[in-house]
Amino acid sequence: NPAALSHIEFCFDYELDVAKTADTSYTRTYEWEITKTPDGAYSLFEGDEVVHKYTVAVTKTGYTDSDWAVAGTITIDNNTPYDATVASVADVVSPDIAAAVDCAVTFPYTLASGGSLECSYGTDLPDGTDRLNTATVTTSGQVGGGTATADVDFSKATVTPVNDEINVTDTNGESWGPLSGTTSVSYTRTFACDADEGENGNTATIDETGQSASATVDLDCYDL
Repeated sequence: NPAALSHIEFCFDYELDVAKTADTSYTRTYEWEITKTPDGAYSLFEGDEVVHKYTVAVTKTGYTDSDWAVAGTITIDNNTPYDATVASVADVVSPDIAAAVDCAVTFPYTLASGGSLECSYGTDLPDGTDRLNTATVTTSGQVGGGTATADVDFSKATVTPVNDEINVTDTNGESWGPLSGTTSVSYTRTFACDADEGENGNTATIDETGQSASATVDLDCYDL
């Protein structure tokens, strides 16, 4: 005869639900070159004047990327019927870059049944290589911890531009900008004998980078 059924036991594996985001960012610094042409040399009689034409050219030559970083949030939900004791929350970017995590609580922390805890994290990265980001929540007691992953994808990064546009100031009193690409501008200046006799130097400077280029006009003045 079969034995009578006396009791049934059910075992539940209670764990926290963990989710995370991963927002990437980096800085793109644009590089420039500047030239000023031409130099000039004139011989005039007293009272004569000459008009000299300058050309200032700036060239956007490329850029350098830096300051790669990832940041985001880690959301921990306790969807179990028991309070959970959270011992720690860690975040690691592959292969082994530990991010700083701030949950604004002191561990161990009791996360009530039905409660939620949100943490922020962030770390600098050595380059723009795509990586995997993993958050790990460790607990003690009958409610287990959990993990969550997110792709560190720099194709979707927030880019902070530096020197994408520039301004140029000339010691002859001219200025141009903002300039966003390769540009050439010209202007003239009148030199008179004897007021401007000798060497007349002047310089055009990119305000944002300090790069400069100079041109010189030499004026010799003679009497009849």
